[in-house]
Amino acid sequence: MTEYNKLLIELVKQSGQELIDRAEELVGESELIADFYIRLEFPQDSIPTIEAFKSVVNRKAIKVMRGDKE
Repeated sequence: MTEYNKLLIELVKQSGQELIDRAEELVGESELIADFYIRLEFPQDSIPTIEAFKSVVNRKAIKVMRGDKE
């Protein structure tokens, strides 16, 4: 196993712990989450990053589609 492989394994393990530690922050307080994605990046020339993306249901659009009056 190369030194880079060893480093990458440790970075992946530590990123997993970071996800656990920051789960509440990453998910947030949003209601009606439709999708939630997490992306971990381990570039060789910079610091690893965590990207989180979420989409939420559009409540107003649902009302319009149902024909509800405001």
